[in-house]
Amino acid sequence: MNRTLLLASIATATVLTACTEIEHCDMYVNYMCDCHAEEDCSALQNTYQMADDELQEECAIALDEQYEIDDAEGLSCD
Repeated sequence: MNRTLLLASIATATVLTACTEIEHCDMYVNYMCDCHAEEDCSALQNTYQMADDELQEECAIALDEQYEIDDAEGLSCD
């Protein structure tokens, strides 16, 4: 395999992998805006847009915690 083809294959694999990453902050913002009308959606969107990996992890934790709180309170949001 020539070098150009190898580099193109690596670049394609990297792009495809990046496209399939879970955006926990997007999920958190969408859940909070859809299920908790009292939240300021604009502020949440501004806070969590372009989130780095560390913030994505924090969003995943916050989303799990919110699911637990809502479940304990009997809140169901589809």
